[in-house]
Amino acid sequence: MKKRIWWILIIAVIFIVVGLFYIRDSSVECCLCNSAPLHAPALVNLSTGEILELTVYDTDPFRPGELAEEQLTGTFSFIRGAGVSGYRESGKYVKATVTLEGSQINKRSFCRECRQLLAGCKGYALVDIYDPCQPVAYPVSERNFELRCYKIDIVETENKFTITVKGK
Repeated sequence: MKKRIWWILIIAVIFIVVGLFYIRDSSVECCLCNSAPLHAPALVNLSTGEILELTVYDTDPFRPGELAEEQLTGTFSFIRGAGVSGYRESGKYVKATVTLEGSQINKRSFCRECRQLLAGCKGYALVDIYDPCQPVAYPVSERNFELRCYKIDIVETENKFTITVKGK
């Protein structure tokens, strides 16, 4: 009888520990899932969870994730965020340069589903968060592709990747 009680207690403790682990892991404030919708592609620093939207066009101040009806063009500005710096000429392009280091994904910044989504990425990821419930991640590697009204070119030079986002 005593052995049976001990086995029941051991199994109960195992269930409690597993339950606490699951609750702790699922309560993470995910920077992707909890993000506001972004129209432009975004760079995500995987070690910090910081997000930098690579905005070519001006965004609507009242409708998150949508473009403003009136666009300012020809203005030049510097961009900085998520450990990245670059520059922007509104209405035309954004350029940012990143160095991919072997940094790990910060588990406190991403939920389990987003960590699985970002598993193939190293250092940074280019992410489409137009629908935060279904983000799409692209590893930063030499390639060219299109996303909505943006043309994205990624070029590698001397262990650095230059990301250029152009409006169509």
